[in-house]
Amino acid sequence: MSIGRAEFLEAAKTEYVEVVVVGLGDVRLRNLSAIEVEDMRTDADNPLSFGLRAIIASVVDDAGEPVLQADDFDQLGRLPLPVIETLITEISTINGFGADELIEDLDITPPDDSSTS
Repeated sequence: MSIGRAEFLEAAKTEYVEVVVVGLGDVRLRNLSAIEVEDMRTDADNPLSFGLRAIIASVVDDAGEPVLQADDFDQLGRLPLPVIETLITEISTINGFGADELIEDLDITPPDDSSTS
């Protein structure tokens, strides 16, 4: 017997995982829907990289509510790169896509060090 509509649509429920991220501690992540991923990939007007947008969309509190907002981009970009890479890797795992693409897509501009010259 093949899958029915109700069973098929049940697969659309949000799933959560808790991960330990060195430098942050316990972080709760949610999976992203196909629509969310497509919107993030095709939003040419959004200056944030896909990887950082995936972090903003995926990190949630115990109630499943977003912890971060798009306005948090600057602060997020100040996290150590290993923390960002760990989050992207975990988000990629829960969503079934490759972390390498997201890590390569990071667009974090280092601070201008010309003031020290």
